[in-house]
Amino acid sequence: MIESERVQFVEPGHQLIYAYISDKAGPKSFLSKPPDLRKLINEALHVLSALGLPIEGGTARRLERTALAFLAVLDLSASGQWMAAKDLKTPRKLLTREIIRYWREHFEEAVSDSSYDDIRRKDLLHLHMAGIIATDDPTKDQNDGTRRYGLNPEYSEIVRAFGSAGWDDAVQEFVKEHGTLSELLNRPRDLPITKVVLPSGQELSFLGGRHNQLQKAIIEQFLPRFGHGAEVLYVGDTANKYAFINRERLARLKCFDIEESKLPDVLAYSESENWIFLIEAVYSSGPISSERRLALAQLLAKCTASPVLRHSFPGQSHIPEVLT
Repeated sequence: MIESERVQFVEPGHQLIYAYISDKAGPKSFLSKPPDLRKLINEALHVLSALGLPIEGGTARRLERTALAFLAVLDLSASGQWMAAKDLKTPRKLLTREIIRYWREHFEEAVSDSSYDDIRRKDLLHLHMAGIIATDDPTKDQNDGTRRYGLNPEYSEIVRAFGSAGWDDAVQEFVKEHGTLSELLNRPRDLPITKVVLPSGQELSFLGGRHNQLQKAIIEQFLPRFGHGAEVLYVGDTANKYAFINRERLARLKCFDIEESKLPDVLAYSESENWIFLIEAVYSSGPISSERRLALAQLLAKCTASPVLRHSFPGQSHIPEVLT
């Protein structure tokens, strides 16, 4: 058992002990937060770094959002509360939409409900891969909007003990026993692979899974039949957001900033019709919401091609819907 005596941190307003995001070089969102909350974010990043989560190389904003996702799941909104961190057995398990609501209420984050998928794909990605954050039902598809996330009970004691005497030595022993995400990523894996052939003839290798199988059907069956010669401009694998991307072509069409936007699963362009297809592979959740559709229309306001939105379901076909 780790000693319960707490280590005192530097008071707010002074230099932070764990300055993963600097008070001088942080993003606007970070700098606008009160000192105690900035301190809490850096404490969270210190915990995650000590547990082997890749921290170096990430942008300040990405680090901030990862820390905030971690803190929301733990139900921690102030420094000094680590002993009260909650886990799946507490129980504390949140939908991604509930994480967004927690951000707005406790962290001064102006994030819309339509950004819920970014929480799963970006902010929880490494936390979940590392096993620090777990789901309430591992049998659910990873794109299932009903999946709930919570602190893995195996990590509860070490997380709650943060700030106590002897924590640094204890976390090193914990990591030796449990391993790190870097070790998991470098471990040889025997995973099923799905081969996808683009209309151009280029072959891509995706991880197996029902979502990627649906994307394969979109590219190999729908586009050749109904795409009017469309070429694929973007498609993301469940494990690689940019499995294929034609940045030059997208730039010529004056499409939205591909790096900053929540992308559909497949983007394709028909030169003969001057249509750009935005296709969502809807496997486990419902079709695109009205809010999401409006957001996509706004992003494509300057696009020189006419946008066409498609919802693709296994075994179903839907008439294209033109965004206006």
